[in-house]
Amino acid sequence: MHKTTSNPDVAIPIPKDAHIDSTNLYNGIYELTGKSIKKHKSITFNNLIFVTTSEDLGDGIRGYLYVFNTRNKLLIRDTTFKRDYLYSSAGIFIIDSSSQRICSIDKPEWYDEKQEGIIPASIARIKGAYFDEYKTVYKVGEDIPEDSSLVSFFNEAIAGNSKEVLDLPKDWWKIK
Repeated sequence: MHKTTSNPDVAIPIPKDAHIDSTNLYNGIYELTGKSIKKHKSITFNNLIFVTTSEDLGDGIRGYLYVFNTRNKLLIRDTTFKRDYLYSSAGIFIIDSSSQRICSIDKPEWYDEKQEGIIPASIARIKGAYFDEYKTVYKVGEDIPEDSSLVSFFNEAIAGNSKEVLDLPKDWWKIK
């Protein structure tokens, strides 16, 4: 650990390999507030601070969501990919503070098995010091949902009974 960030109450150590600084903070958090969303670069609730950063790849934004636990002074860890952040190739993270679910939406991809373009998304929860992947879903299409469509996408993914937002195998990109 070599740098720190702080809110008024706590200094949080940031690993030196985390690219978090004022130059790459990004408005990629979409807070779910009832039937609408509100965009943030960072948001705090309970003992968690959520911060998004971005990287411009030339063909779009890649987003990273870091979550700091202020009580334990640690970054929440993704054990699946062994990293201290969630990733979104579309730079969109929907956060429902009431359920503490996080939806990372990715850019459209080609789904070989179905022979169609899809918008994949992963839904995770925070359990202790870790992100717990809840499920992976998709919607057929080439356009990333915006505004109220994001709310519908998230709600349909959680409900699990949608005809438009469907479960996606975790290894879908490997299936031929």
